[in-house]
Amino acid sequence: MNPNRFCNRICLNKSALRILCAALFLALFSPAFAGQPTPGMDWHRHRRLMVMADPNLATTEKIKSHLKSIFVEDFNRPDGKDLGPGWSQTSHYGVVHESLSRHHLHLEIPDGKDIPWGSATLDLDNPAILGHGLHVGDYFEVTMRRLSDQGSLGVELFDSDQLRVGGDLTPGPSSLKSWNSTTWVPISFDDHDKAVTFDWNQPHVLGVRFDDADGTRATFSYYIDGAYAGSWPISTANKTLDKMGIYVQSKTPAATFEFSHLNIYCKP
Repeated sequence: MNPNRFCNRICLNKSALRILCAALFLALFSPAFAGQPTPGMDWHRHRRLMVMADPNLATTEKIKSHLKSIFVEDFNRPDGKDLGPGWSQTSHYGVVHESLSRHHLHLEIPDGKDIPWGSATLDLDNPAILGHGLHVGDYFEVTMRRLSDQGSLGVELFDSDQLRVGGDLTPGPSSLKSWNSTTWVPISFDDHDKAVTFDWNQPHVLGVRFDDADGTRATFSYYIDGAYAGSWPISTANKTLDKMGIYVQSKTPAATFEFSHLNIYCKP
């Protein structure tokens, strides 16, 4: 079938077609993380009740008290485009500039016409970083802030654009959301099952705890400024987290984001 005739028939705009094609590509060529589960409200409610009932899991202060800080990335290097050992950067659907400035990692999207995204990934297996991946019970956190009015930012697991959790593209406060292979869905709820929002133009510490892994599925919990925010399960055979990173995306020009103070904690 002629692609143009197909597009006209189903009335997809350019952005929608691009998203559809990307999803199809990932389903065909990235089976490891395609088709991620989307838990319902009952699952989120149960996770929240379970975590909040356990004083060792409800806050990152308690989580970190049982772990040892083994890696700190404060970007204490000369300003420029060299992110440092273990880091790699990629972008799709447009240009994303990366740079270090005053101990911060900056990612900038000059043109948001095609809704480009970019990421910076840290290889934990690199001997200059940890020399191994994170295990169940380990934790990392990074400080982030949106400097422009619009655009999303957050964290990425396993160097996969299917495993991202962060804020929304729209201006103003938004909830913490996860990509479920098709769309963004909120994962942070209050006691009344209402989505909790955060002002991403203010600095936030986004923390991630590796909760469990059984060879078919793994669960991660997310914390904002030390307090539990929500959890998300993923389908994966991995029992260690070998790569973690940060990502940005924007549909508007001149979108800028900054990241700093990455800390990794592991069992002694």
